[in-house]
Amino acid sequence: MDANLSRDKVAGFLGQSFVRIPRKVFTMLFHGKGREKTIGMAYLILISEVYFADGRVCLKRRSYTCKRGEYVGRCEELAGCCGMSATTLRRSLKWLKDEGLIEMKRLEDGIFIRVCGYDFIMGFRRKGEEIPAKAAFLALEEAERRMGGRSMQFDCCSANGEGGMQ
Repeated sequence: MDANLSRDKVAGFLGQSFVRIPRKVFTMLFHGKGREKTIGMAYLILISEVYFADGRVCLKRRSYTCKRGEYVGRCEELAGCCGMSATTLRRSLKWLKDEGLIEMKRLEDGIFIRVCGYDFIMGFRRKGEEIPAKAAFLALEEAERRMGGRSMQFDCCSANGEGGMQ
């Protein structure tokens, strides 16, 4: 099969826009058990549903400004997207908030969520501006430590630090 034809088929199936997802989220989803799996699913649905550009959201009769990396909506709708109960999703969101991975506040007719470090995770860079990148990943690393530590998968970063990747 022609490589260009194959590439066109893949592009047609996948579309043109992509989201960067931390490997830790996939590990939680596919190898996690119980709470870890639901937290991974909650984080994945947030990354999928947050705004990738500034915009406006209408809930009932109110209009809200939504910046990149923020979600404004109803918890029940978000839970329905990922196939879990609203109660389970709220528990997972509370855990993510307590770990500093998201900011969250209740609205009169919904919920506001900001994914911390979204610009860094997605690779956005502004000219002449440094993004405090370490904060979000340090929070994710600390959360990972509290959940029982890193999996036994080969970690290129730590291997490089130990002289394993040369």
